[in-house]
Amino acid sequence: MTALPEPVLLRGGEFLNFFDVRTDPAHPGRHWEYVRRPHGRTGVTLVPVTADGRIILIDQFRWPLRDYVLELPSGLVEVDELGNTRAAAGRELAEETGVEFGSLRLLARGPLLPGVTDEINEFFHADVRRHGPFAADGLRLDVSTGNHGEGERIRAVYALPLGQAADWLDSRRRGGAIVDLRIYVGLFFAERRPASAG
Repeated sequence: MTALPEPVLLRGGEFLNFFDVRTDPAHPGRHWEYVRRPHGRTGVTLVPVTADGRIILIDQFRWPLRDYVLELPSGLVEVDELGNTRAAAGRELAEETGVEFGSLRLLARGPLLPGVTDEINEFFHADVRRHGPFAADGLRLDVSTGNHGEGERIRAVYALPLGQAADWLDSRRRGGAIVDLRIYVGLFFAERRPASAG
């Protein structure tokens, strides 16, 4: 097999590096651009499920979209956590939602956007044992229970019954909300395995 060409760093940033693979052996003259995080290539996504069958979601501002996005709690494995994605997952869940949890179980590992980045993401099931009080609608948790991460803008933390989550998300999407597709992956896992498994 022909050796693959080395990528060339075009621009380095604090959070992203921009690379170009200038030669594609199968297509001379073509190139491919992608991004890589300079401080690690692993992210974590949480599928937090309560004992009474609710999935925890957040509504967080995302700068690339310039809007709030409904999503699962997630984040990056920090430099001091390299090799310990479980610790990173627990930290992100606590920071973003304020819930208390028991076991964390690895569900899947793989790329999310392989045409854009070489980042690998690990999905974890989280057994939620306790969470903050509900708001009046019975679906939102008191937002002060989360939003503790530096630089994060989380305006709502939801605890949705699994049986109602897909319809609720469809309704929100029709109303103009942006829904991260990872939620549907999370629902797939949450509905396959009970929250108490661990």
